[in-house]
Amino acid sequence: MLSAARNDVTLVESDDDRVAELRSLPQVRLLAGDAFEPNVLADAGALTSYLVMAATGRDEDNLVISLLAKGQFGVGRVAARVNEAAGVEVIETAITAVPGRGAHPGRDRPACRHRGRHRRTRRPAHRPGS
Repeated sequence: MLSAARNDVTLVESDDDRVAELRSLPQVRLLAGDAFEPNVLADAGALTSYLVMAATGRDEDNLVISLLAKGQFGVGRVAARVNEAAGVEVIETAITAVPGRGAHPGRDRPACRHRGRHRRTRRPAHRPGS
């Protein structure tokens, strides 16, 4: 779907048999290796990627891939598959807590559109009879 929408897609796969099966995918660059290894992510183009998606069968690997993509490679958007419900909060917290290289504080938090314009005003005290 991503490649059909004319996005450059690189798929990293560690299983040699699976790599052989996936070779027939059109418009997908296939890279053999473990995506949680920084050099493999670099070879996959993480430094210039708009999005990195970690979709292995292990939450721990997806967490490491996500942290590397955000923290070391400065990827703006990271998506991670979570296989165990308990892992959702861990991965969300970790990804949000590690800003990408060059990111400014608060980038991963929703911003208030009134930022800097909130004023605390003091209401006059109500005085009966005045």
